Amino acid sequence: MEALLSALDSDTDAFRQSHVDSILSLLSDNADDDSQSALADALFAAIVDAIKTGQFEQLSVPLDRFESIVAHTPRADTLRQLLARTLVQAIGYDGASGRVESMATHLERMESLADEYDNDDRTQYLHSRALYTAAYHEGEAGRFDDAQRSLDRLEAHARAHPDHRGVQSQFATGLFNAVYHATDADQLDVLQTHLDRLDALAMEYPTTDEIQLQLANGLYNAAGAEGKAGAFERLDARIDRLEQLCDATPTEAIHVRYAKGLYNAATYNASAGRFEAVQSYLDDLDSVVSTYPNNEAIQTRIGEALYHTSYYRGEAGRLDAQRADLEQLAELVSENPDTDALQRNLAKSLASAATHAGSHGQFEELDHLLDRLETLADDQPDHQEIQSRLSLALFNAVTDAGQAGRFEHQRRLLDWLETLAESHSGIEKIHVRLAKATLNATQNQGDAGLLVGLHVHLDRLEALVADFPNNAEIRSAFATSLYNAVTFMGEAGRMDDLTTVLSRLESVTEASTEFEAVQRQFADTLRVVVYYMATTGRFEDGQYYLNRLHRLASSHRDDTEIQCHYARALETAISHEGDAGRVDVLPTRLDQLESIAAATPESERIQRTFASGLQTAILTQREAGRFEHDRDYFDRLEALAREHPTDEEIQVVLADVLANGGSLDQLESHAGAYPAVSGVQAAFATALWNATFHAAEAGRTDVVDTQLDRLEALATVYPNVETVQERLSKAVFTTARYQAEDSRFDAFERSVDRLETLAADNPATDAIQSDFAQVLFNAVFASSGAWQFEDAGDYLDRLEAHATDHPNAEEIQSEFGAGLCKLMEREAAAGRLDDFRTRLDRLQTLARDNPDNQMIQRRLAWALVHAIKNQVGTPGDRQSALERLELLAHDFPDDEEIQSQLTSALQFAPFAEYDGFDGPSST
Repeated sequence: MEALLSALDSDTDAFRQSHVDSILSLLSDNADDDSQSALADALFAAIVDAIKTGQFEQLSVPLDRFESIVAHTPRADTLRQLLARTLVQAIGYDGASGRVESMATHLERMESLADEYDNDDRTQYLHSRALYTAAYHEGEAGRFDDAQRSLDRLEAHARAHPDHRGVQSQFATGLFNAVYHATDADQLDVLQTHLDRLDALAMEYPTTDEIQLQLANGLYNAAGAEGKAGAFERLDARIDRLEQLCDATPTEAIHVRYAKGLYNAATYNASAGRFEAVQSYLDDLDSVVSTYPNNEAIQTRIGEALYHTSYYRGEAGRLDAQRADLEQLAELVSENPDTDALQRNLAKSLASAATHAGSHGQFEELDHLLDRLETLADDQPDHQEIQSRLSLALFNAVTDAGQAGRFEHQRRLLDWLETLAESHSGIEKIHVRLAKATLNATQNQGDAGLLVGLHVHLDRLEALVADFPNNAEIRSAFATSLYNAVTFMGEAGRMDDLTTVLSRLESVTEASTEFEAVQRQFADTLRVVVYYMATTGRFEDGQYYLNRLHRLASSHRDDTEIQCHYARALETAISHEGDAGRVDVLPTRLDQLESIAAATPESERIQRTFASGLQTAILTQREAGRFEHDRDYFDRLEALAREHPTDEEIQVVLADVLANGGSLDQLESHAGAYPAVSGVQAAFATALWNATFHAAEAGRTDVVDTQLDRLEALATVYPNVETVQERLSKAVFTTARYQAEDSRFDAFERSVDRLETLAADNPATDAIQSDFAQVLFNAVFASSGAWQFEDAGDYLDRLEAHATDHPNAEEIQSEFGAGLCKLMEREAAAGRLDDFRTRLDRLQTLARDNPDNQMIQRRLAWALVHAIKNQVGTPGDRQSALERLELLAHDFPDDEEIQSQLTSALQFAPFAEYDGFDGPSST
């Protein structure tokens, strides 16, 4: 027996079952209890091994034998309790592994065992632990209904054993776990139910510390969940209950939970901007610290709370309050210099406060906070997190100083960060931040046009790459900075400097064959260089860089991003070469672009780039009157659209090409195939407008009406597609213009009304409001030209009402001014001088209301001259008009038109003694 047990302990798992079998064969039914206990230990070891090694099929045999031995020795408490322990362990492993049916079987065995030995307290306790374990694993797996059933069984078991504190404690733990799982699932109502049951249990057993502790655990977790959900009244109630619990059970463990609850309350209130409540919780937390000054867990919570509240105060711009939290934390650190958590939270708070100071432009305060953080870091040179926090604060400071244009300050901060990095060569994160800060500084200076000093930043980055050759982030920062420098040089037209920087990037790229980001950055930079060469007409140089990009793409055929940069470069070349009339090179470019698209069918961006290239080529050649490739290019675009029927952008490109010289019927069919694509409908509307315009220009009124009806029907179907509504508006406006020129005034009036309705239906569309204003001016012009002054006055009133509705629309105000002037001119010619005076008053009011609208001021100058020329009113009225004109000329000394009007007015004003303007008349 002893030899077998020894072998059982020493042999491998695979042989233990055979040893168990040997033990069983040697034991008789009348073996003494000691032998039975030894066998039980062996069986327990075998079961645990089976569980741990995943040999679950072996588990049932030892358990069956174990149960048989327990049944034969009902007075052997040790064996029975070992069996119960075994079942608890099996349930735990089953639950963790998701074996629901096996866990249920073991629970039934445990329940049978507990029912049979109801008076065995240890077995009853293990039964409660088995139920708690099952409920826990079911909750972890999100099987909340099963967990609830296990919890209900546990509650029933607890009710059956009210005097068993161990069982009650397991029930309390089960309830806490249920609270925790409900918290994790954001099920606040379920949380409340479980917490109420736990609270009731704690009140029933007020002297059982374990139950009180589980209630405290539940309360602080609930406070966190309710704070996260913004349920602050419920959160407040949890904190109040925790405080009561501390008073009733003043143990240190309960106070630790109270501190955690206060931390949750302070943090979530701060995140919601409830700063008055925050201060109350911080005060309570400080009181807990005073009660337990040496408890590190409590100190950690107040440190974390002060960090979070100071951060959120900073985010809200409450910098004074933020610094008060910071000072409280600093004092706490000075009282507890050996508490690492406090040191870390102080470092985080100083870094946060420095960042907020910088973002609010408080740079002196920023430097002060950085100095304090540096002092903290110097005191603990080996504390990597604190050093990292200093580097992060300096990184943010570099960015803020650069965005504020404080470049000398930014340089000093960068030097500071560089010194920190040199002092901690082993903390690579700091060097990465230095690289990224230098990248940002390059961007800031380039945006400000300070190109001379960029080489300093580039040299620093190059040195970092040399020191950390395997760091992808540093190498990528260098490549990106070189890319940025290239764009700045290109924008400034400094092509020689551009090529110098590009050469540096090419050298980095050649040494970075294993760094994907660098290769891609070089490809993108070459694309940009092609753009700058093309925009400046340096097509041969552009071709050279296209060839270089082609070689790079050829060596990275599987890198879709590099292929995309090459495709975009080709599309750029097509666009600018087409604009320059170099249409003969377009076929070659398109063939290259098509080849890339064919090799990367999965790339949406490349397919769209190919479509855009085809569109540019088609439209460019049409504008140049070159149609030899038109059919070929269009067929390729049409085929591309067929191959990608769900790509809306490609379908819109096809529609745009059809709208610009293509078949209107084919476009209508295409629009019918894509009714939900607004861009396609907009292209169809544009084509209909073009057709309407050309028909109106040719005097084909029948065609005009047909196209207008089609366009209006389209606009009715798509009331929210702004382009469709704008095209209808422009078509109606154009039609109205030709109707007026042809003296078809009834049709013209219907068009005006049609536009008015369209403007009312689209109040936020500026283009339609302008069209309506222009058509009303045309109506004033046409009707007054036909000496229909009453009609002209009515149209002018409508135009004035429209201008009143759009006081900030300069174009509409100008149209109203133009309408007033045109009607005044015609009325003066007809001798209707009283009406002229009324219009002049309205025009002067309009000019006063729009003092910065120079066009309206010019129209007023014109009207004042006409009033003087046509002797409108009394000599005093004309003198006032002249003085008003002199004032206008004084206000706009550089406006030649207004100055010319004044000169003209003086020729018609013999009553005026003009010695130069010295202020308006006092009469």
